[in-house]
Amino acid sequence: MSLSVNPCDNRKTWDARVRVTGGNPQLLWGIGEAEALSDEQISVERVMVNRANQTIGYGQLLIYPEDKHTVVDARSLHVKSPHELVKVLGALQDYAREKHDGAVLRISPDTAVNPQLLSDLEEAGYRRRDKIRKGEAGPRELIVRLGETESDLSKRLSSGTLERCRAGLKVAGVKVRRVSANTQSLANVGLRTAHIDDLLKAVGQDSVFLVATEQAEGEQETALGYLWFVHTGESALLYRVGFTDRARQLGVDDALLLTGLVQLQQRRVHNVVAGDPDSENASVVLRELAEEQREILGVWEYPLVSAYQLAGRAEKTRHKIFGERPPRKKRRFKVLSAQPAREDDPAAPETGSLAAQDANSAVDADPDLARQPAAPKQKKRPTAAKSAASVSEPSGDAATDTADTTEQPAKDKKSRSLPKVTVPKVSMPTRPSFMKKDDDDAASSADSNGTDPAERGKVRGFARRVVDEGTAAMRDAARW
Repeated sequence: MSLSVNPCDNRKTWDARVRVTGGNPQLLWGIGEAEALSDEQISVERVMVNRANQTIGYGQLLIYPEDKHTVVDARSLHVKSPHELVKVLGALQDYAREKHDGAVLRISPDTAVNPQLLSDLEEAGYRRRDKIRKGEAGPRELIVRLGETESDLSKRLSSGTLERCRAGLKVAGVKVRRVSANTQSLANVGLRTAHIDDLLKAVGQDSVFLVATEQAEGEQETALGYLWFVHTGESALLYRVGFTDRARQLGVDDALLLTGLVQLQQRRVHNVVAGDPDSENASVVLRELAEEQREILGVWEYPLVSAYQLAGRAEKTRHKIFGERPPRKKRRFKVLSAQPAREDDPAAPETGSLAAQDANSAVDADPDLARQPAAPKQKKRPTAAKSAASVSEPSGDAATDTADTTEQPAKDKKSRSLPKVTVPKVSMPTRPSFMKKDDDDAASSADSNGTDPAERGKVRGFARRVVDEGTAAMRDAARW
């Protein structure tokens, strides 16, 4: 019997389904709304995959552009039976291609991992987006069982960690607040109060948002960090988190995490999905409390159009020739983190205030929630002509200009373009010399335009690599 994909427009019905069927908290309606608020390029759609009158899978689709292609991202996709995952994905492929003109379907199913399922995904044409080394286990996530009482948590912590948590809450001037929608308790601490308020309204009551602040005597109150748990009836997800360096020095980060877990206990939440155990930012508290590390499928992709296959190989080719692209911020924080504060924000500090600067320079995990002072505009420097030697060894000024360009936020499509490479002018014969078996003129003297033989060799090597990689790109695109 064929499968059909049907959108769902009723929030209460959708959230009830997620809670009853044990879906991942990331599937809650409010999470999709929060993602759309954090990036204006993202649109959200909730769909159910049905067989006759029975729902066998459902997911929240995030649609956004990426490198001139449309990505349809089904995060934490829920399926009733793991053996039907490939069938559900087949229905979503057609839907993403026809309804959203997608170039790639990106999935991260929330289902148990087994060798047969991995084999089925590979045979169906999916490939891993996560890089897994040979012989290593796939991606994992920590699962924290909360228990019934606070003592169930404290007895599983080491004495040093427990003492650190207690000391963090005893520091003079440190306060921990639980923030809800329409609160005014975050005034002038360096966080985007109005934006946080919008996000909390979108998510609703299924969340715990805590903020730690410090106010020394005679000084302005500043944010030390925050965390945000989103939960269903039994499971919770550490959705967003960020701490300053001072918060880590004082132990406030661990204390705030333990406080949040206790509040989840009071809401009868049983399990917390605490993220990747191999992450550098994984908390010591979560590592010690976690009794299970569950292997997950991770992120997989399926090309919906042939152009995306070639684009994937072309990016690998570009990486081999020109090196890695400059690091980019997470997609959902790129747009709003660079925007000025809203005029109707009652907690907006003055631009360039000490509170705003302190919060933004240290809250490292989520710039979408930390207020950023407006940076002064820099005038464009005139680009000087580069010599032929700049190909092999850039000058100090060129290296400085490249670093400055990397640090500026990517506000337009030009930031994704390939880096400029200056190639010296060389008089090439009708048939390129690198196509010959014998490189006769490698040791010849300078030609008519004065090009050094060593420079000609570099150009030939560069051209040879371009031809080889282009051939490999076409071959792998046809094979994939």
